[in-house]
Amino acid sequence: MPRQKTPPAAEMRRFVTDWSARFQHPDPLPDVFPDRGPLLEDLKAVYQGWAAVQWAEQHGQLVSPEEVSALLGESRVRAGNSSEKQLWRERVLYIQPLQTYYRLPSKVWQWVLRAGVAAGHFPAVVAPAAAPGADPTPNQPYLLTLANKPSVLIDRATRGPDGWNDASLQYREAFEDGLTLNYYEENTGADILRQQLRTLDPRTSDVWRLLTAKALEQDRHDLFTPITIKPGELARALGLKLHPNGSVRPKDLIRCMQSLFHLERLWLTLPDAAPGDDEGSRQRVLAVMARGRSRKVEGQSVPNSWTLVLGN
Repeated sequence: MPRQKTPPAAEMRRFVTDWSARFQHPDPLPDVFPDRGPLLEDLKAVYQGWAAVQWAEQHGQLVSPEEVSALLGESRVRAGNSSEKQLWRERVLYIQPLQTYYRLPSKVWQWVLRAGVAAGHFPAVVAPAAAPGADPTPNQPYLLTLANKPSVLIDRATRGPDGWNDASLQYREAFEDGLTLNYYEENTGADILRQQLRTLDPRTSDVWRLLTAKALEQDRHDLFTPITIKPGELARALGLKLHPNGSVRPKDLIRCMQSLFHLERLWLTLPDAAPGDDEGSRQRVLAVMARGRSRKVEGQSVPNSWTLVLGN
C-alpha cells in the first residue's frame, strides 16, 4: 500500500496544533522546523498519528459499548489472546483520543495503523512492529517462522487421514518437538469429526500451500491482515481442469470448499508449555472472519468468497 504524503512543515504544524487542542492533548512543538533532520521527522510522526485518528473517525463506524460487550461475550479468550485481539478480528479497536471504539473498514492503509500505534492512539495489536520500543525486526506469525516447521507439519498432516490418531483426533510427529495438530470444531461430536477427518486428501494440502503463499504476499508487519479467497480462484490456481465453457467444474468448487472447512477445523498446539502445564497454548491454523453469499452447487451451499486470517 502507498505511503502517506506529508504536507509542508507549516501545514503539519497547524494540523497538529488544531487536533491537539481539540483533545486537550498538547504536543510541544518548536517554533521553527528545518526542511530535514530529526525535528522534521518528529513533527511528521506527531502529524501522522493525528492523521490516523482523523482517518479512522472519517472512515470508521462508531461501535457502542453494548456491541463491544456482545463481541467479547460471543467468543472465549484463549491462551495468548486478549480482548484487543478478539475485537481486532472484527476490525474493532479503541481509539484513545476519541475515548471510544470504532470499526475500521476491511481495507485500511498500513500507514494509518502504524502511525496510530506509534503515537499511542491505537492499541499495539493492530500493528505490533510500530509500537514504541518494539523490536525493529519483530517475530512473524508463528506459522510462518521457525523455518516453516509448523507450516510443513500442516502440509504433511493434510495430505490424508494417515498418521492421525483416530481416538484423540491429533496429529504429531516425534521429531517436531511439541508441535501437535488438533482436529476440532465447536459443538460437533467426535464421531462426526472422525468421519470428516477421513475425507482429507492431498487437495487440502495444496490449498494450504496456496494460502500460505498468499499470506506471505501480504504486509507481514500486520498480523491480522485478512486474505480474501474464492473457491473458483483456488481451483484455477491448483490447475484443475476447467469446464469447456471456461468455468470451474461444480465438483471442484465443492472440493475446494471442503478443503477450506478442513483447515478451519485445525488447531496447532505450540511448544511453549511451562513447567507444570499439561500442554502448550493453542492457536487456530485458519480463522474465518466472513463468508460471502452462498449458492447451491450440486445440493450444497458454496460461499462465493472467504475472508480469513492465517496463524491467528
